[in-house]
Amino acid sequence: MPTDNRSREELLSENETLRFRLEEATTTLQAIYNGKVDALFVSMPEGEQIFTLQGTDYPYRILVETMSEGGRFPRHLRYDSLL
Repeated sequence: MPTDNRSREELLSENETLRFRLEEATTTLQAIYNGKVDALFVSMPEGEQIFTLQGTDYPYRILVETMSEGGRFPRHLRYDSLL
């Protein structure tokens, strides 16, 4: 097993950094598991990607399902005009 020549202060600093990263990762995973995340933004070698966790129509479907009366979107705000 190789020996580690880092000082106690360096090891404590690394430990603190790793604990912070672990807490951040745990919090992120809990948010995903609890449905508090709509999409993930991921940097990849071929560029940034956004992965949605539900269909893109979900917010509109919820809006329509919760309306107590009929409604109509103005033409310039229609979903298909935004594509």
